[in-house]
Amino acid sequence: MLILVLMLLVPVEAQQSPKIFVKEYKLPDRSNAFAIVSDDSGNIWVALRNRSSLAKFDPRTGSLQEFRISSSSSILQIWDIVVDSHGNLWFGDATDNKIRKFNPSNLKFSEYIIPTVDAEPWGIAIDSKGDIWYGGFNSGALGKLEISKAREGTSNGFVEY
Repeated sequence: MLILVLMLLVPVEAQQSPKIFVKEYKLPDRSNAFAIVSDDSGNIWVALRNRSSLAKFDPRTGSLQEFRISSSSSILQIWDIVVDSHGNLWFGDATDNKIRKFNPSNLKFSEYIIPTVDAEPWGIAIDSKGDIWYGGFNSGALGKLEISKAREGTSNGFVEY
């Protein structure tokens, strides 16, 4: 059983001595949570590796929503997630060798195929232009997905160094 743990440090000004409050929340069975990020609304997003899905946790209500990622694999290796300026989540999928995007507004996943076979994207970052950067664990390359040239379902827009 995996547990999502949230901790809150209450400032000294608010009480006599600082205390840490810990509240645990149960994640779905066999989750194997890896990547985690928070969005501008305070929601916590978690990659559930063994369930090939993303989960959205709302700490205000304690609710958890799960969004399945379309894949022929039952286990997706997602090592990192970032949120762009539009609230989209971007992550590398090392199993299917893709950079994926999830739009929380319309609940739609998009995928972009990394041109180097078995590159295994690990680590992901967004630059000031909104381009997506990743490290290729197997390829040894630093890759970039140029958003202005990217086309869903293709390798268009990728540059590898």
